[in-house]
Amino acid sequence: MFFTENLGFSSTSAENTIVSDATGDVGAGYMEFNKGSLSSAKYTINGEGKQLHTAGYVINDGVEVHLQLTNPEDYMTEWRKTGAGDLYIDGTGDTNAMLNLGGSGTTYLQQTNGHAAYNVLVNMGARVEIASTTQIERDLTFGSGGGTLDMKGNS
Repeated sequence: MFFTENLGFSSTSAENTIVSDATGDVGAGYMEFNKGSLSSAKYTINGEGKQLHTAGYVINDGVEVHLQLTNPEDYMTEWRKTGAGDLYIDGTGDTNAMLNLGGSGTTYLQQTNGHAAYNVLVNMGARVEIASTTQIERDLTFGSGGGTLDMKGNS
């Protein structure tokens, strides 16, 4: 990948997989996900134990992105999401990332055998749904414009 270039994905298939077989860094570039001419599209980014450094994820309407990456405990990074599409953090183990969420889409925290995020900042009307109270290691904070937290009956 070229450093500081944006990566745009426009789907011609309803199911898409992006494999991160090494730690990647697009610098100040972001990753944008579109459904193309389809009514909806799903992207899965997997690479357990791998990191992918970007300026963030722009997930457009009709798209869901499943992040199955982890962030090591000794290297805290921020994952940013914006757009009307949905983000699922549904890998395995602890993801020690700080989430900065915005846009009208929903972020689903569904990590298995660990937490999905270290800290979560909810902005601009974003919505967060958690599978259990163990999904966030530390804090959830509402920032500019607030948002919605759906605890799915957990307390």
